[in-house]
Amino acid sequence: MDRIIKIIGGALIEKVEPRGRAEEDWSRRSRFVGFAGYLVIKASADGRCYAVIDDGRRCISTSCGELAYTGSGATFTTGNSVYTFRLAAAAQRSA
Repeated sequence: MDRIIKIIGGALIEKVEPRGRAEEDWSRRSRFVGFAGYLVIKASADGRCYAVIDDGRRCISTSCGELAYTGSGATFTTGNSVYTFRLAAAAQRSA
């Protein structure tokens, strides 16, 4: 069973960028921009971390990667993508 590593709180996906992929492969991820919800970092059974953002009706989960904080936001970098999140004020204080 996956375990929660860090509960970050309210967040908005501001940007999703490719890492080493052609732009034409990118349309399915671009629809995530503007998605807002509760951001949580989880670890799979093998210990690798991934991000989950849930709005109470829908949930987006990334592949495994690394979290970094940037000013009023955070990025989560996977093998194929860089997700940029704007964090709610309360989430910024707890980061």
